[in-house]
Amino acid sequence: MAKEFQFNWRPNVPTLLQHGSIFDRYDDESTSLEVNALVKIDEYGFFLYWLVESRDAVVLDMGQIWEARPSGLPKDGRILFELEQKGPRETLEERTIWITHGQDLVNVQSFYLVAESVEVAKAWRIGINEIFATFEDSSRLPDDKSP
Repeated sequence: MAKEFQFNWRPNVPTLLQHGSIFDRYDDESTSLEVNALVKIDEYGFFLYWLVESRDAVVLDMGQIWEARPSGLPKDGRILFELEQKGPRETLEERTIWITHGQDLVNVQSFYLVAESVEVAKAWRIGINEIFATFEDSSRLPDDKSP
């Protein structure tokens, strides 16, 4: 009889990501800054969602997110000015998470999350990228020897 393979698909989603953190959110397409957005990832690591007071929640499938990495300063001067009023410019790049997503390689979109501290931003970047690593590892068959 063949040995049963135990498939563990569930990623380890850090508690910080499940409980959520407050970020300021913006993207390159709009010139508005969404302040105090509560950003969370569900316990299974399927969805990233954010909620801004008096607006509908926005849900993004984690399968459409490609990566989370540090970012530079905002291109829009108004957004940069508003963010400088909320915290030091010196750490703005380190506090910003650049998230790229899309259903294919042609229709790429991105948005930026600005954390209250460098530590929170780093924890979120690492957490999101670890979830991706788990999904990539679990999508391989047990006998798959590809790198």
